[in-house]
Amino acid sequence: MENPVTRQCSHKDLETLRALGVKTFTETFLADNTPDDIDTHVAEHFSAQQLGRELGDANSMLLLVEYHGTAVAYMKLNFEQAQTKRDHPGSLEIQRIYVLQGFKKFATHSFKLGNGGQRRGTPLFGFPA
Repeated sequence: MENPVTRQCSHKDLETLRALGVKTFTETFLADNTPDDIDTHVAEHFSAQQLGRELGDANSMLLLVEYHGTAVAYMKLNFEQAQTKRDHPGSLEIQRIYVLQGFKKFATHSFKLGNGGQRRGTPLFGFPA
């Protein structure tokens, strides 16, 4: 079985992130929310403009998990001023993890943070890349 690939996202991944975010958010939260609430959240958080800002933020990192060339999960990490709670200076915040329903057990084990990206030339958590 082929292993999933975890990589850092770039602006060329914007549409992939948008589609994956909309699908996974809807799969996860539709049963407990109204369609209008889902539509409002999706419009605010998964627009091309919002995702473009997140991809361009030097204090955020988006990681994508691909399996056989298909995007199955993504995670957003925040550093410093991008964090939603700034109570712990120098810490890392995992703001969101979205995984397609059929890949939940598989993909969440696939975020190899040390190999998934570097921040300012340093592997995350000090793991070798």
